[in-house]
Amino acid sequence: MQTTSGGFKNQLMKAFAEGVMTDLDGWEVVEHNGLDLVNSTHALCFNYQRLKEDRLRPGLKLRCDVWDKHKKDGSIWFYDGNIFVSYEKTKSHPHNNFVRIPYSNVYTDKAKYFNENPDPNRWQNMMQRLQIQLRDYNKSGDKIILCCNRGSGGYSGLGVNAAEWAERTVRKIRRFTDRPIIIRQHHAKGYPAYAIDTQRLKNLVKEINNVELQNPEGHYPILIEQIRKCYAVVVFTSSAGAPAVIEGKPLYVEHPTSFLYPMNAGDLSTIENPNLNVDRQSFLNKLGDCHYSLEEIKRGVYWKKVKQYV
Repeated sequence: MQTTSGGFKNQLMKAFAEGVMTDLDGWEVVEHNGLDLVNSTHALCFNYQRLKEDRLRPGLKLRCDVWDKHKKDGSIWFYDGNIFVSYEKTKSHPHNNFVRIPYSNVYTDKAKYFNENPDPNRWQNMMQRLQIQLRDYNKSGDKIILCCNRGSGGYSGLGVNAAEWAERTVRKIRRFTDRPIIIRQHHAKGYPAYAIDTQRLKNLVKEINNVELQNPEGHYPILIEQIRKCYAVVVFTSSAGAPAVIEGKPLYVEHPTSFLYPMNAGDLSTIENPNLNVDRQSFLNKLGDCHYSLEEIKRGVYWKKVKQYV
């Protein structure tokens, strides 16, 4: 178990260890606070950013090293963010904040969540704690929102530059509709290409009619409220599009590594006739069965479910 030095992430790491110790059955947990790899059969770490080697902080490099060690055997758990983080009203809460726990790979289409036969009560509990209300699907509203990944560095972006994706996607959408388009940049501004990306998108909105750019330095409305009033949401892989599932809006998801891909409304050529015949309830039940609170992890709820498979 490669740990962090403190804070909620450290608590999550320790909670996983405590969960395993509720039912060891031949397992042993080793807490490791150093920056070197240890000899272990399994590992647990947080996801990582795709950065050049010389830009990796020691902690991020360790995450990459841990993953490199377990790429072939897949004996690794990752902590990942809550898909519906936009609905979380607290931070670092033992009951009302959730993490996703993929096993063997960081990417959804390759990861194991052990949720093939989900317990629907888990989603109901999550929905209640996040105060989520499902809305019927509708095609009201007029604007199309593009939610960008973070630059080129976030692991989920697959190395694809978010500004390049947004430009390509806007041009494609314009072939099929003249609806207003909003490009919503990621809320993080610290990545190296932020200034260049922003300028590129500013040039784009000058070139193409009825396109608006939103970034954290300027007009940046609350995401959920904006999605409630929009017509459709488009993402490459970003979980920022997740509120569309709850608010009943067509969601276009380009890449199958996205957790949201099962909710994809089709190719962008169908933007005026999206497929809303998606099994939302099945998707939500499976989602609920791979998200856990710190308190549940500590009690061994997750571990007791998966230990037979690993």
